[in-house]
Amino acid sequence: MRRSWSLMVVLAVMSSLVWIPGASAAEAEVELLGAWGCSQTDGAMTGYNEIGGTNAWTNTKGLGGGALSNWVKDDVLWGKWDSMIASNPGTTDIWWNICLLSRSGADPDPTPDDFVRLETVYNEIRDRLPSARLWVSPINGFDPENCSLSGPSADIVSSKLADWAVSQGWAQRGFDPVVLTPSMVINDGCHPNEAGRAAFGQQIADFFFDGDLPSGSFDGTFSDDDGNVHEGMIEAIAAAGITSGCSASDATLFCPNDFVSRGQMASFLARALELPPSTTDFFVDDDGDTHEDNINRIAAANITLGIGNNLYDPLGVVTRAQMASFLARAYNLDATTVDFFTDDDGGIHEDNINRIAAANITLGIGNNLYDPLGVVTRAQMASFLGRAEGLAEIFPS
Repeated sequence: MRRSWSLMVVLAVMSSLVWIPGASAAEAEVELLGAWGCSQTDGAMTGYNEIGGTNAWTNTKGLGGGALSNWVKDDVLWGKWDSMIASNPGTTDIWWNICLLSRSGADPDPTPDDFVRLETVYNEIRDRLPSARLWVSPINGFDPENCSLSGPSADIVSSKLADWAVSQGWAQRGFDPVVLTPSMVINDGCHPNEAGRAAFGQQIADFFFDGDLPSGSFDGTFSDDDGNVHEGMIEAIAAAGITSGCSASDATLFCPNDFVSRGQMASFLARALELPPSTTDFFVDDDGDTHEDNINRIAAANITLGIGNNLYDPLGVVTRAQMASFLARAYNLDATTVDFFTDDDGGIHEDNINRIAAANITLGIGNNLYDPLGVVTRAQMASFLGRAEGLAEIFPS
């Protein structure tokens, strides 16, 4: 029979928290690491795999939206987690990452509901994986000026909940994830970019596997796209000099799952088309940006008009609809009378979506759908651009 904690019991436990140590994760010889948590957890697990880790789940996208309060009321989340478990037989350990959303005020103490929710989650995890070892960690901290996702105290509250779970004998204490600084997040100021994921991933490698990673051998130009459905085109655009990856400090990274920014889009196109430089500074919001020169090149070539008011929005992400217009203008694609998709009717990019479909640059996403509002990843862009260029896929041996 499951326990129910009264407020008096909860406060008593909190007032007498003690550290209950266990064996380190490295000493425990973790064989296959799974995870429970939220999109931040997914970012960390993805980061571990991107830096070459091979002993953790790779299908953790379903953790998105997994704040503690959502897990106790959302059967869809548990259904996704059940699928992760089913596709990862032999999971020996679970990294239990307690994610909390922003709450009113700055009270650094858990509420009675927090304890009840945590126990509910623990029991659900144990019902599914009765023999797996649990390692509990709080959510990472954020720069409060850039991300309000967890508010001023959620990481502190989360840490106290993690310690409480240890005191109950439910789990051993995991690591404290790094604080995400502005240089480690994507445009929303909250979720990790390539640098943030790498930092999280290294923490996982250090804590659970004593820093051990494969020797660095990988197929092809990049280390983080092996097995990706777009790998052949990623190799092709690299060979054509259209991309050199995503990291100035690590030439083996392509960041295939990162979203394409409008600044990056300009550089992809300028390099692919070998556009000449321009002496005109077309926009006021890209001064000093890495991609500024290429933004001016595609503006001079009439591939972009910006977003109005002399702005380009270099950090904005590229939607599939916008990508169609970039490519249709860049490659001067012919108009077509065929309406290929049913979900773009009336959209300002519909004509250009049909143009790239007629040019066999896209097949859509199935069922006569294109998903015009979907955001383009770097891997997807490699395939779009490679087809537009007429490149043949290159498969590393």
